[in-house]
Amino acid sequence: MIGRTFWRGVLVALGGHRELDEALAALEVRDFIRRVPSSRVRGDVEYVFKHILIREVAYATLPRSLRRERHAAVARYIESAAGQAKDLAAFLAHHWREAGEPNKAIDYLMLAAEQAVDGWALEEAVSHYNAALELAPDDATRRRIRLARGLARSTLDDYQAAVDDLGELLAELSGRERVEGLLGWIWWTEWTERSEETIAGAQEALELAQAIGDAELVAVTTGRLSQGLAMRGHPGDLDRAKELGQKALDTWIPGSRPWDLINHQHMFGEQLYLR
Repeated sequence: MIGRTFWRGVLVALGGHRELDEALAALEVRDFIRRVPSSRVRGDVEYVFKHILIREVAYATLPRSLRRERHAAVARYIESAAGQAKDLAAFLAHHWREAGEPNKAIDYLMLAAEQAVDGWALEEAVSHYNAALELAPDDATRRRIRLARGLARSTLDDYQAAVDDLGELLAELSGRERVEGLLGWIWWTEWTERSEETIAGAQEALELAQAIGDAELVAVTTGRLSQGLAMRGHPGDLDRAKELGQKALDTWIPGSRPWDLINHQHMFGEQLYLR
């Protein structure tokens, strides 16, 4: 029920009997399970089945009528014990999906995908996004997931797949989502040296960010317009790029979008060095 990995506290929450510790010790002795040295749930004991078939046989003995209820109980316990820990997001997504709670499963799949992107694990991230798409109940949710998948592919340099995702999607986007989509699109155009497309996309994104009053995105798009102008290098472009690049730094919301900030600092530094 719990998965190949499980915790003592979950068994207690599911109604574990008072001989639980003796039973777990016996399973360890018989080499069915082993204790994990460092538990991902603070204050609990983590175990893992030695072989996945052992877990599958045990799961098959549980009546189907109880499975959803037990999956939900497992997910609730982990949430209460560990919160929304990213390293348990895929685990929680599985249990909420099996419990018949697709919206909760989607939230955790998105969190697991974000963790994979942070670790540059693109294939894993895309797998989580695809699983979330299968559960999406409406067009708005599907659009949000497709946008996140396209941005992940753009960020991790899978440009052709990013273009396929974002190219289809941009026409459907508005407001903040369109700004984010444009930022993903011009990441590709910038790194493939399409300066005119980069400038046009950054200009549109900046104007839209200003129109919706999003100071965070105004700073980011200002920086990206600076980079596009510096790349093109027409008369007056470098001076304008310097002005916009400094303005982006001066107006950046503290603590926001660290990845974008690092990128802008790097590219703006190169502008100043090469002038």
